[in-house]
Amino acid sequence: MYIRQYPVAQYSYSEDTKEFTLELEKPLRYVPWCSVNPYPTSDSKDREMSSFPLYFNGPKPFECTVKAGEILYLPSMWFHYVRQSPDDRGLAIAVNYWYDMQFDIKYAYFNFLQSIHHPLLSRNSPSEEVEDACNEKENCNLNLPVIKSSRQQN
Repeated sequence: MYIRQYPVAQYSYSEDTKEFTLELEKPLRYVPWCSVNPYPTSDSKDREMSSFPLYFNGPKPFECTVKAGEILYLPSMWFHYVRQSPDDRGLAIAVNYWYDMQFDIKYAYFNFLQSIHHPLLSRNSPSEEVEDACNEKENCNLNLPVIKSSRQQN
């Protein structure tokens, strides 16, 4: 549900500016991604709810808190959203381990559901928007976000 194609990009850190910048991979390629924000801000809530009505009007998501020393296993193809809270020193860490999944009956069901077209799900894909913007500009600078680093200099 709501899976669209997004351009592959990577963050790079500048020691000079102490900022992270997001750079598109060249040549441009795309990956499937679900961009629903399950916890929109009050400013973006109406926009998110109108963009993704099946998500917000459907079953409520499960929520859990994973504490130090605990692990959370998510089966293949489970959509999930992660947010981290820092400890009292302002630190947080998460480790993801991805393994090759088996392409069994779950994969067949998943692909079948992806193939069903629903009027609420048909929207312009970001990949088309990115491609159009890149075709208009030589360097494909799309005003991607800059993230300030909270890392302290030693």
